[in-house]
Amino acid sequence: MPKFIYMEASPALRGKAREYGRRYRKMAVVELEPGFRGRPKMISERAIGVRRVVECSTEHVGKTPRSAGVQTMARYRALAAKLNADNA
Repeated sequence: MPKFIYMEASPALRGKAREYGRRYRKMAVVELEPGFRGRPKMISERAIGVRRVVECSTEHVGKTPRSAGVQTMARYRALAAKLNADNA
């Protein structure tokens, strides 16, 4: 039974984005290997316990519910819940 989780991390930034606040987040929905317990250490198909990365993006997370990062976070959490419900 595959298990899907929502993960987020802070991406590597360059230039002014790094100087003026790190408000960018890398967000993903990840499918875990059967029998894997815990949480993968990175968002990558090379990480131990990750079968595949279903969807991944890097977004700016603002302070309002209208920001792209907040909307993407909600969409990915709903996608992970739907995928887990479909496979249950």
